[in-house]
Amino acid sequence: MGVLTRDNNGSCLFAFNEMIPGIVKPEIAEAMAIRRAMSLAKEESFEKIILASDCVSVILRIKLATRDRSNVGCLVGDMKKLATNFLECSFQHVERSNVAAHSVAHCSELSGCNIYRSVISECIQELLCNDGT
Repeated sequence: MGVLTRDNNGSCLFAFNEMIPGIVKPEIAEAMAIRRAMSLAKEESFEKIILASDCVSVILRIKLATRDRSNVGCLVGDMKKLATNFLECSFQHVERSNVAAHSVAHCSELSGCNIYRSVISECIQELLCNDGT
């Protein structure tokens, strides 16, 4: 999974990637990435966050007031609870593929996880420079 955290100017604050074996459904992977992004934002003491994803089904499920009983329902429930930790928390669907975040996910090694803060790998820096957001 890959997560990019940006400020309101679009500059990267940190990037995160982790290989999670056995996750084959894209919807589950995307929901896990959003939940992880929220956890990292909480750890970093962010107060206002906007979470963007190109997975419209997950974004719609998060926005529903009813309990989600799908295969990502537990993750959606976690995200709704995590959202209460922020002064502002919104979820939005982005039409285009999130190339940079998906590429960060593919940069992950087969074991462990990586968080890039002040030193971001060349692979990720190049992606950020070429990303239009």
